[in-house]
Amino acid sequence: MKWCESRVSQKEAMKKRFSLYLELLSDQINFDIIKVTGTNGKGSVSSMLSSCLIQSKKCVGLFTSPHLISINERFRINDNTVSMEEMEAVAQQLEVLLKKKVLELGDRFTPSFFEVLILIAILLFSNNGVEIAIFEAGIGGANDSTSLLPAVVSVITSIGLDHQKQLGETLEEIAIDKTGIAPPGTTLIINSEIQDRLKAVIKAKAKDNGVVVQESGGFISVFISDLSQTRALAEINGQRFELEPGLSGYFQKQNLNLVIEVWLFLYHRGIVPDIKDISGVRFTKWVARFEIIRSAPLWILDSAHNPEAFEALIDSLNMVCTKDRRVLLFGNSEEKDFKTILKLIPSISDTVYFVDDFHKAIQQSVLSDHFDRASVRNIGNSTIENAVHIIMDRHPDKIIVVAGSIFMVGLVRESLKKVLQFK
Repeated sequence: MKWCESRVSQKEAMKKRFSLYLELLSDQINFDIIKVTGTNGKGSVSSMLSSCLIQSKKCVGLFTSPHLISINERFRINDNTVSMEEMEAVAQQLEVLLKKKVLELGDRFTPSFFEVLILIAILLFSNNGVEIAIFEAGIGGANDSTSLLPAVVSVITSIGLDHQKQLGETLEEIAIDKTGIAPPGTTLIINSEIQDRLKAVIKAKAKDNGVVVQESGGFISVFISDLSQTRALAEINGQRFELEPGLSGYFQKQNLNLVIEVWLFLYHRGIVPDIKDISGVRFTKWVARFEIIRSAPLWILDSAHNPEAFEALIDSLNMVCTKDRRVLLFGNSEEKDFKTILKLIPSISDTVYFVDDFHKAIQQSVLSDHFDRASVRNIGNSTIENAVHIIMDRHPDKIIVVAGSIFMVGLVRESLKKVLQFK
């Protein structure tokens, strides 16, 4: 990480240097690739696709970003996290190649940390006989290193205001950047729920890039997601399916529609043999995305860290329980639009606990200063570990919602694992 910090960070420099490293590893990219970007939902869509491909007897690689606790969480093969030992061995192998090239070509060819992670993923997947890999973008599309990877198909899950410094200040600018995830001559599948004006922007930019755009269909006629189950009735290619997605939250309906569209694309291309393997969504595990931990009290963990994700979380919560049953534990990263999120907090609960002992956290004092204290009854400040114990003691009959920074949610989950003894 320290070595990578010396890089030249301009986008054009990234494209030049990363293209070089991809060319050096070109014989290692011996698998098909699906690329997924979007402001929200890309992790859920990626993990559901992975589960379906595993159901289809494929050897599947999954690269996601960021991680909750440990960096090796970003690398999965057939839904098994790659061990730190295997990741370290590949990193050491890659280090020799990268440092040699930087010595030859100059410091401007020092890769970013994220670029190195993608290269590690390529080698891990190649070494393990992966047939198809899913790469989740880090930030944006054209702005992201994953844009330079080949792809059989690319996906945009949603467009929202996030990472404006890198992607642009308007939704239109962000939409243009995310369109760049798809290589020329390929297909880009987009969520049909994206605003019409943004779909028009995406289609115009894609046409300029020689990319075909396809919208997700409305396959699902019934979608039920409560505290006990998630169930969907869908019609795909004239066949009726009763699906039981492993991910909770009503917002997963549009993600599942998008997954079905991608699955049909793969089926028609002969990449997967059977539409019925879409049933593999029932095996999907994706922690900290409306994750329900059944205990007393019951916990719902969701890494909603921008206003759009928070609004989707509120809608899903209102479908499973009333506000008077909920307590919120919240903390967010300093670069996020926390002021808008603070205005949404009273819709979740009248009792709120703030925490700030995690990476890039906004201080509790700053959150309190910008928060309308008249809108809730109780506000508490604490460390994550103390907050978990305090909340369990004070609110045993409530539903505890944990939302905000993925780093914060990950640490809360680790604290709960110690107390509740789950994996």
